[in-house]
Amino acid sequence: MVTARAALLGLALLSARTNADECTNLIDHVDYKGHDVGSTAQPDAADCCGDCSDHDSCKVWVWTNYHGGTCWFKSQGTEVTAYYGAKSGALPTPTLSPRYSELADNVDYYGNDISTTKQKFAESCGEDCDITDGCQLFVWTSHEGGTCWLKHSHSGPTDVYGVKSAYRVPTTTVTPAPTTMVNPAPTTRAGSGAKRLFLSALEVSMDRGLFQRFLAIHNDMVSNKEAHNSCVFWFWHRKYMLAFEDMLRDLGPSFACVTLTYFDWVEDYANFKAKKCSNFGTCSPILKDFGGAVHTNSSTPASSDLLIFDHSYPDLVCADASPNNHFCPVVEPGARCDHCLPRNATSWTEGLLSEEWDVDILKGYLQLAEPTPSIKQVSADIELGAHGMLHALLGGVMGNPYSSPADSIFYAHHTAVDMLHAIYHHCKVEPLGLAEDGKKSFIQSFEGCTTGNDETITATSRVQSKVTVHGVQIDAEDDKLVGKYFKDLPSQYWELTDTRDFGARAYSYQFNGLLARLYTNCGAAEPVPGARSAHEIEHVLRSIDSPADQNQVDFNKEALAQGASQGLTPTQVETELKKMALLVKAFCLPGSVVPYSDEFKAVWKIRDRRPSVVLLEDLKAGRVTMQLANWRAFLATYFECTKVPATIV
Repeated sequence: MVTARAALLGLALLSARTNADECTNLIDHVDYKGHDVGSTAQPDAADCCGDCSDHDSCKVWVWTNYHGGTCWFKSQGTEVTAYYGAKSGALPTPTLSPRYSELADNVDYYGNDISTTKQKFAESCGEDCDITDGCQLFVWTSHEGGTCWLKHSHSGPTDVYGVKSAYRVPTTTVTPAPTTMVNPAPTTRAGSGAKRLFLSALEVSMDRGLFQRFLAIHNDMVSNKEAHNSCVFWFWHRKYMLAFEDMLRDLGPSFACVTLTYFDWVEDYANFKAKKCSNFGTCSPILKDFGGAVHTNSSTPASSDLLIFDHSYPDLVCADASPNNHFCPVVEPGARCDHCLPRNATSWTEGLLSEEWDVDILKGYLQLAEPTPSIKQVSADIELGAHGMLHALLGGVMGNPYSSPADSIFYAHHTAVDMLHAIYHHCKVEPLGLAEDGKKSFIQSFEGCTTGNDETITATSRVQSKVTVHGVQIDAEDDKLVGKYFKDLPSQYWELTDTRDFGARAYSYQFNGLLARLYTNCGAAEPVPGARSAHEIEHVLRSIDSPADQNQVDFNKEALAQGASQGLTPTQVETELKKMALLVKAFCLPGSVVPYSDEFKAVWKIRDRRPSVVLLEDLKAGRVTMQLANWRAFLATYFECTKVPATIV
């Protein structure tokens, strides 16, 4: 019987004598106080090693010249004292198999035992678990000199002082990551070039449970209420994303240079608007890069009813292409894992892109033409518009405000959202040359509010990131698994205004195409002179290189020139561009400008209507009229849009 074999193997391992040269070097004049478990007579201290190895409970020993030489055996050597003439040594600690998680101190898993074996060292329990049918984890205690409690599953961890435990790590194959190192690590977040390394890092982080711990932080009620529908939406997520990137870089040497990649939905929408593609499946290749919404492996279920926190998605396809085949909602011993992620196949392939990603609408939300914009209003419009629409359109896990980081596309999406903050800061805050007090008090830089936690947020408020571990809510910084990635990052909100001000963790972006032009021109027809930057790193700008982008640029130039000839203010022209973008989407492209569903608004606690929806309704009802001359000719020339009703004037 298998369990008997495991027990016999444990005894066999104990009987293997350790040679003197395998023990740690002898230390002179050192004694280990207490924890005595036996002794033998040996005139030579070096011979204590073998005797300790033969003893059931001995791990360290002390030799003295008592009675011509005595080896004093001890179960541990935690308290060191000076003892002239003594010599001390220790048995070599075995290495735990990489098939197991790191040993957790003081963590027990009660019940579900298969059998027990005898091992002095917790690290040796892994070998016994390996040959025991059904063994998924072990707990080691000092009982009878060292006992491995082999278990098939667990009902949850409990704190028990002195025990050690570990569990089997999922054995899915990790897509090899590039091994080329760059020194120092890059500080610029780019697009597709860094994507493969990023995806490989995601796989490893999922296998180790680190990805899931970041999900738990975002899922926490306190964290979530501070992060959403608040004035610090941009700021909270910036720190969260930077900590996530630090975690990925810490996975191993191969990932030291990983950077977050971004979902360039501005470029995708430009192609959609130019009729170069028709839906997510043809316009947004990044969705396929992140595993798409297809099920391909017969060894994984086509759908999954596993809870991702308190929600399941059994009606959706369980996408099992990389990196999703590494996803498990819970990475714990005995926990079920389907190695796939629920996604809405229709949305991911046939879904229609949103007007909220039209560069002309984004310019309006960013208030680039306003002399004194309100960052609180800008952030709210981006959260409600460009940010919220991807969550709504993709649905599934992404449609849940708490557990959306279970889908790795979340991180590419929020990196793009963070890029908009960088553009806004460059155009509307950086030229002011604010000192610390200004960064805290100018409404362009920071505005406070009251969050869903009924807490007043100011510029000097600490960023609240919480997580519940073993039933106890703690600060993310205090979490043993990922806390170190938060500790050295800015702690007050005002310190998060500029990505290039984070010291060793400062970072910049590579802006491509229309985003690069938006950064350079700040919504104007030509580049805007900016303040000279004193930062050691700068954002990287790549020029327009696609016909769709160039068409958009030519349209903007002509519309801006027309507005200037009419004497319209920059803000008025910005509004006209936004109106025309809405008319193109509503009447000349697939789909329409649709409001959020009542269900989505309820889940996300959205009270306001999207400004785009309101403006289009006002245009249709005649409450708002077009102010730019020749606007119909512009739409026909640049976007083949001739179907706008005559009732819109």
